[in-house]
Amino acid sequence: MKTFSMPNELFTISPLSSLLYNLTPFNEKQRLVQYCTDSAGDDLQFNVIINFLGWGNFGPRIQSNETYEMYAVLAPSESAIKIPTFDIGSLYKLLWHEFAHSFANPAIEAYEDEFSALSHLWPAVKESMKSQAYGSWESVIKEQLTESIACRMAVSRFGEDVADLNYVRYQKGRDWMYITPIMTSLKKYEQNREKYPTLKSFMPELLADLKRIKDKDIEAWANEAKKIRTPAANSIPIIDDIYEQDSVLFIVSSQETDLVADRRLKEFIISIRDRLFQNAQIVADTTALDMDLSTYHLSVWGTPAGNLFLQKYLREIPVLIKEDKVVAENEYLGTGYGMLISWVNPLNEKNTMAIYTAQDPQSLVDFNRIMHGAGNYHIFNNFISLKVGEFKKMGGVWLAK
Repeated sequence: MKTFSMPNELFTISPLSSLLYNLTPFNEKQRLVQYCTDSAGDDLQFNVIINFLGWGNFGPRIQSNETYEMYAVLAPSESAIKIPTFDIGSLYKLLWHEFAHSFANPAIEAYEDEFSALSHLWPAVKESMKSQAYGSWESVIKEQLTESIACRMAVSRFGEDVADLNYVRYQKGRDWMYITPIMTSLKKYEQNREKYPTLKSFMPELLADLKRIKDKDIEAWANEAKKIRTPAANSIPIIDDIYEQDSVLFIVSSQETDLVADRRLKEFIISIRDRLFQNAQIVADTTALDMDLSTYHLSVWGTPAGNLFLQKYLREIPVLIKEDKVVAENEYLGTGYGMLISWVNPLNEKNTMAIYTAQDPQSLVDFNRIMHGAGNYHIFNNFISLKVGEFKKMGGVWLAK
């Protein structure tokens, strides 16, 4: 590792391999090189510059004799006790994005006139991109391709569900709307590497796909971004906040397939209501969907498949519950998971919504045997607490952390 000083800045240059200790298994150079080129990448040198006191991230490429030196200039994402720190998920994203510039930029520049001819797509994202320091169509199309590659790297590294929830969704919510068609196009590239051995060779196909974008597509992507940015609240209630509220409405499942477990859960819910919420009403999900719920604090129970109200609104929360996994800040594979989630009432964000959900109703019965009051979400399995996390708002988008 090599350190040197410049005016008002302190930089550390590190070979990419020095990150192995904290990011194992770590083969991100190979992942990017294989994705963007048809070579082994032996002639490419990847370096990380940690800009401890600066702002912003950059991805320059320098030609040195017959080799290329790739640089990722990275600034810390946050600080802990005044010490600059990096969130691991964000660090992967920054590395993918900044190093991908070394491949995406030359690929676009090889077809510069053709990409410039797509500048009619610029007005739809002009204001949001300018607010993020991208002031021209030329810079925006390079950034959108680079970020699309980073998202596909996240799929390769973490799988579709984790990537979609923690990477793709975040960028869409920040109005990076063209990553949607670009990623769709890149999937064709991934499936036809014999025909398109390098990213540059795929550019004519990407151009053709971008030329097919219609006004209705842009409108749909803009509406999706607005939806992702909800709620507008500055903070999310903690799990135990529901116990401090009056006017609580319990919403239970009508579609559970495990009828025995569903009956046990409903008996448990009644016991909770009778002990702690004597004045609360219990209604079925089908009834709740026809009610004005804006005046209530909501207590929602059941599986995502069994509770129709939960099925409708869970998609607005940055978590995912499937039969074989739970996804939040990380992926938890297997069965037997339960999850407690605190959110805002989707019909009135001034009020609270507490969600008690699981892969199977039985996993929620007697869940109160575990400590569960803190945080915005709590993942457990067989009454063993695995994660107490929080929802953080970043760039206007809520993420599980």
